[in-house]
Amino acid sequence: MKAHYDKRRRKATAYKVGDLVLWRAAATDRADTKVSHKLANKFDGPYRIAKVMPNDRYLIEAIKGVRGYKRFQATVAVDSLRRYPCMGSGEYMSGENDSVNGDTDAETDRLDLLDLLES
Repeated sequence: MKAHYDKRRRKATAYKVGDLVLWRAAATDRADTKVSHKLANKFDGPYRIAKVMPNDRYLIEAIKGVRGYKRFQATVAVDSLRRYPCMGSGEYMSGENDSVNGDTDAETDRLDLLDLLES
């Protein structure tokens, strides 16, 4: 039984400190907006991973410079997070380095975005 159950389940996505993510709960908590739930965004963000915690939990924090910024931190489960997509490509932003010199285009885009948002 357990083997059958585990075979059909997806492995939890692993994030690193500094990765940009979108958060599902933040978008659905807005009861005061005039937009219906059908048209509202399912995910809100981006947020930065501040700390990796046990049991697939992450401490996320708001990024200074993003529209609607308020100083904010929350501990969230991995199933309510999604990677923040790169601008203009099908890749995702993460802290992974795949090239020989240590910088990929996605990593460079992520660092440029963080610099832009924090300035």
